Amino acid sequence: MTEGYYKDYYPGKGCQCYAHGEHECACTDVDWTDPEVYKLRRENKELRAQIEELEVKLVKLQKSL
Repeated sequence: MTEGYYKDYYPGKGCQCYAHGEHECACTDVDWTDPEVYKLRRENKELRAQIEELEVKLVKLQKSL
């Protein structure tokens, strides 16, 4: 989460109504998503790619036996 917009991201970034949470915010286009969610999504994507790569290697290995 260190690239671009998310480098300095925090929940509610851009809120102009001084809300304490999403349920109080009247601003439009304000993201209240916890930064941990973005980290976990990125990690999930990376791990799925690794799994796919390992599955391809496994299939090749099985064919060579």
